Amino acid sequence: MKDSKFSGVQIIKVLSEQNQGKTVNEICREHGNSQPTFYKWNSKYGGLDVQQIAKNERTAKRYPSSWGSRLIRSGISSAKKLEIKSAEPSCRRVLLWKHAVHGNI
Repeated sequence: MKDSKFSGVQIIKVLSEQNQGKTVNEICREHGNSQPTFYKWNSKYGGLDVQQIAKNERTAKRYPSSWGSRLIRSGISSAKKLEIKSAEPSCRRVLLWKHAVHGNI
């Protein structure tokens, strides 16, 4: 998936321009994005402020959503981690789920 050229903080600032009396069309033309993108941002970031977005971005950088990072945070022993890593990709999710539910595999 392509990364956005705007950070969350920049998106909040773009959305706040609407409160200053600018139309959506003017804002989109000024920043080089489309109206559907503006409305998608508004539905995703509309009620948030800059501090919340910055905190969410720091958390996302610290804990990416890959299965490897879930494995690291899960508290599974090194031997079990090796077993999960060597398992077929379709089995990994099941093994992680079993650990989450039962506490062991």
